[in-house]
Amino acid sequence: MPCALTTGYRLGCRESVGGIKTIYFAEASTITGIGFSAGNRNSGIVTGVSFSGALVSGWFRYDMPKAGAQFTETMTGSQENGTIFYAVTLQIILNRLKTLVRNELRLLSQGRVYAIVTDRTGTNWFLGANNQLEATTGTHGTGAAMGDRNGYDVTFAGMEEEPMFEWSGSIPAASAQLIGG
Repeated sequence: MPCALTTGYRLGCRESVGGIKTIYFAEASTITGIGFSAGNRNSGIVTGVSFSGALVSGWFRYDMPKAGAQFTETMTGSQENGTIFYAVTLQIILNRLKTLVRNELRLLSQGRVYAIVTDRTGTNWFLGANNQLEATTGTHGTGAAMGDRNGYDVTFAGMEEEPMFEWSGSIPAASAQLIGG
């Protein structure tokens, strides 16, 4: 039976924290293959990706401010239709309005992307494995008070047939110079 349970769950120590440290984006058109642990998608673990042509790494690193970025995955099932899918939302925060950042965000928002997200527990997650992520909304502004954010808040979304994968491959080297915020 393909839906047979394999294990239970018990509470562990309270040692988890929220938030995102770093996000790596890659254009969907540059990735030609995704590798899975033991060659099996059901493992839940991505071991690496293949890039097209001579491209060794097409990953672009975005460092996130503390308590600013987040992602969620929402499972939705339909009893009537016998379906289930997973909606992924990734919100990024970039501080300080700047022309170079504006130009790069515009490019990032125009295409479809894959993302590796390093959370504050040190776990890496691979988002968009089947259908990629796309920018859906964003705000750019100065804020009003001296302590308000001056910068960017952009949300990416995707829908997947299966839950997100853990990334066990090496953390990619950024393929370009980083723009400072």
